[in-house]
Amino acid sequence: MSLKMESEAESLATKINDETVDICAIGVDVCKNIPFHNIIPASIHRLHQAITTDILRSVGFQRHEAESCFLAICERINSNRPLRYSTLDHFEGMSFLQQHSSKAMILHASTKKIVCPPAHVMGCVIVAVAYRKLHPSNEDFFQENKDFVKVFGELNGIQWLSVAIRVFHKVRACAFTIELDENSEKPVAKVRKVNGESHWVVKTRMPEMNRYESILRNALCPAAQPSGPAIPKLESDDSVLPTVEPNDTTNEPIPLSDDDETEDNAMTLRDYTRQMKILGKRLATPDRAVARRARKEIMKKPGQVGEQEVEDIGLPKEYFDSYTHLKDV
Repeated sequence: MSLKMESEAESLATKINDETVDICAIGVDVCKNIPFHNIIPASIHRLHQAITTDILRSVGFQRHEAESCFLAICERINSNRPLRYSTLDHFEGMSFLQQHSSKAMILHASTKKIVCPPAHVMGCVIVAVAYRKLHPSNEDFFQENKDFVKVFGELNGIQWLSVAIRVFHKVRACAFTIELDENSEKPVAKVRKVNGESHWVVKTRMPEMNRYESILRNALCPAAQPSGPAIPKLESDDSVLPTVEPNDTTNEPIPLSDDDETEDNAMTLRDYTRQMKILGKRLATPDRAVARRARKEIMKKPGQVGEQEVEDIGLPKEYFDSYTHLKDV
């Protein structure tokens, strides 16, 4: 290790001990080998708690609103120790993640429904890929962990993070199927029997896009979607998770008719998005989802537009002078 790298590693260790580290600056791009021999174990535990709190808050939860989920994610992070690794290939938690991903795919195969892994599994993935920034180091990883790559890459399973957190106190470590209902105020979990087997079914509306979706997709589907739009979410009448093959979606604008193009330039945004809605209904299912998401972006307030496109995790560095802001008031 060079003197510069050694100095950076020691600086990071000091910040972790002082609880002043920026939780968004603990990735392998900052320090490949964290010197744990210089870090107090209790400080590592509090860092894990701070990261877990940030994950919950990113989708609208305070710790006291999801205490059992918070504790389960922290326990999983403490057990799998993602900060000790520099690639996904050697990450201690990969067997755990692959096992739960396989269970989700088995449930999907038997029910033909949208499936979702439990929240503590999602938390483990997020800490490893989004915070520690672990990536596969070779092509063998994708063959050896097909179910994991399928669930969290191609199928965009992390989009259900807020739903999984909401129902964790009921489903615990079980994967569950999703039943879309845009009239649902909050996710509701119930046990149902399908083909003689009982499993959890959660009725919920489609959640808003969360900040981890593009991060996981870029890490696990680099060939299919290097920089394209987010994988479309399903329509309420679709029965399987969305999959996107290369070139399935394009960034080309939806063409307007000749009449549309000759309309007065003073058309309002609301008129324009209404027109997009009408035209979008003529598209194939994946393209409808892209058009629908574009409409939502257009109708946002100016300060909100593009907010979800930022891939950096969390708030500005100045916000992370200490962990005190992550404590519930």
